[in-house]
Amino acid sequence: LRYVPEADAFCRNSTIQNQVDTLRRFTSVRTISAVQTESLQWRGCSEFFELAERTQIRSELSRGGFHPQSAGFLFGTAHPWKPVSRHRQGEVIPIWVIPLLGYHAIERVSSEQLLQIFKMTRSVNGVFHITVSPLVAGSPAYADGFMRLLGTVRAEGYEWQTAYEVAQWCERRQSVRHKLVNIPDKPQLSLLSAQPMARLGLLFFTALSAVAESGERQLPLVSAERFGFPCLQMETDLVEKSVREITFLTTQQQVA
Repeated sequence: LRYVPEADAFCRNSTIQNQVDTLRRFTSVRTISAVQTESLQWRGCSEFFELAERTQIRSELSRGGFHPQSAGFLFGTAHPWKPVSRHRQGEVIPIWVIPLLGYHAIERVSSEQLLQIFKMTRSVNGVFHITVSPLVAGSPAYADGFMRLLGTVRAEGYEWQTAYEVAQWCERRQSVRHKLVNIPDKPQLSLLSAQPMARLGLLFFTALSAVAESGERQLPLVSAERFGFPCLQMETDLVEKSVREITFLTTQQQVA
């Protein structure tokens, strides 16, 4: 939803509800999963988040710099986060804010700058969220820069995700429960998820070597460096409400 506020009232429940109903009526889409305010304008603190929550919108895409050259980790992160309610002390608002790292990319933020922002985003395993105007396609220089940027992003292994898919993944990730039994030379990890999850990534921060087993099947375990530290990484699938038990057989000493 591209939310257009009224001139005299930025947060009015009837305004956003009418726009949501209109979008549903003309698109036949029942679930409106994301909202972005027109021109990224914003007034107040958490009121708009609470407004979006009441209309059952799951993600907000406006939080970023809209002035020329204002780009990057403007709120200190490239990861989705939930805002804190100002009216319900200690509670978070159940809506995912996906930081906008580049507004009017290529036009206002050059492809060279965007490549540097992407490198930093990738180094922290963040979400690379930018907006691009259709006008970019009308300029050969802009279009070439945009295509080179996309090529770099895809070559680095990044995947296309909708805001709905990002919010859904974040919710499922938070629902995972784990238990680690630290048996010498043979730690055992148990994972339980309320919902099915495919390709769940696990990081074990240790410089040691190990192999992973689940049942009688051996799982690939790769040495890597994440967030500046050596670790072992792997992917596994979780079945809904079923415990996945993983055993680590270390070759030197137990996994931290």
